[in-house]
Amino acid sequence: MLGSFWLHDVKGAPASDSPPQGPPIFGDDVPMERRVVVIGGGMTGASAAYHLQKEGFHVCVLEGRDHVSAGATGRNGGHLWPGIEDLRAAIDKMGPEKAADLNDFTYRTTRGIREYVEGSAEASKRCDLRRTGGVVLASSEKEWEGILSQVAALKTLGLEHYATLWSRERCEQEMHSQGFVGGLCYDDVWQVWPARLVQCLMQDAQRMGATIITRCPVERVERLAPQIFQVHGVSGARVRCGHVVHATNAFASRLLPSLRSKIVPVRGHMIVTNPQSPLWPVSLLANDGFEYAQQRLDGRIALGGMRLTAPGKDVGVDDDTTVNEAVIKNLRQFLVDHFPPLQDVQIEYQWSGIMGFTQDHLPIVGELPSSPHEYIAAGYSGHGLPFTFGCGRAIAWMIAGRTDHGLPPVLAPSRILDGS
Repeated sequence: MLGSFWLHDVKGAPASDSPPQGPPIFGDDVPMERRVVVIGGGMTGASAAYHLQKEGFHVCVLEGRDHVSAGATGRNGGHLWPGIEDLRAAIDKMGPEKAADLNDFTYRTTRGIREYVEGSAEASKRCDLRRTGGVVLASSEKEWEGILSQVAALKTLGLEHYATLWSRERCEQEMHSQGFVGGLCYDDVWQVWPARLVQCLMQDAQRMGATIITRCPVERVERLAPQIFQVHGVSGARVRCGHVVHATNAFASRLLPSLRSKIVPVRGHMIVTNPQSPLWPVSLLANDGFEYAQQRLDGRIALGGMRLTAPGKDVGVDDDTTVNEAVIKNLRQFLVDHFPPLQDVQIEYQWSGIMGFTQDHLPIVGELPSSPHEYIAAGYSGHGLPFTFGCGRAIAWMIAGRTDHGLPPVLAPSRILDGS
């Protein structure tokens, strides 16, 4: 089946089917500085809307697709895996203090998601959040050296207790495969149904008064005064507000031309198999993180990757309506080649999704340097779930004037847009 497993039972927040062309979204009694338009209905937009409403703002979310979570959030691997992929490189580039702060932000984000889900009866029931742990597997000596470098980096920050080295024998025993020379297993790794999480956040935001409008692509953002924006939809919609949040990830440059070549779309592929007998106790990353998989409680295996086998590695591709059949075939073959019990595995779902990559593989988050009251959180570079919820929350708290937003300064837009 062509289509995301995460979206097969979409129950999005009840939203209007047409853009606002009638009565104003915000009443005349709502001060301009308390009005916020969030562009994008994924995890970042949902978190921003939810937390802004909690801070007493009036929010309108504009989503161009048919329902919220229809973009990258509803098309990813479902891994909530905190941490920095190459911690040694981060320490070498920004120093141990900043690297530790950035690493900790992803764990604070994970805790934030856990606290939200555990505090919501609806989210607890629907989002399938569970702690599994996750292992980075090495299939070559070069990859094993990379794992040992990561261990040394964890020790530099005093975080060696976050993960445990696995021997070749442990990998074979735990993963039912002889294809790996070793691994590094992290304890604080979770699985989640990301699209349902977004839907729950949006529904809660609506209950607090937010307006969620789907099928309303934004054409441009116009500044009418120092703190008055008019957001234009492609079909004539107009919404005035005092703050704008860009939460469109790979597509941010469509409204912010200064980000062209700064955030590059990259297509990824996913498959979900038919149910299998229990095979892995943990989620996994392999091939330097280019392949990633989890086995769900129903036995289905969700596997993503094989981008290296696509023409041009699918860099610059922003079409998620089709799949590359060769990549899909290679994903299935990865399972067959590495895991003997999966020789007859069948694909039930296959789909693609668009990631947004920055040059340094870190998101761009904060107020735009040359445009006060206009914010962005985008460019998650294939590592979105441990960042998006926290980034949306941080943007909301920035707009509210809170100083405890906790956003690492290394993510500021000025590093990209000002060249600093």
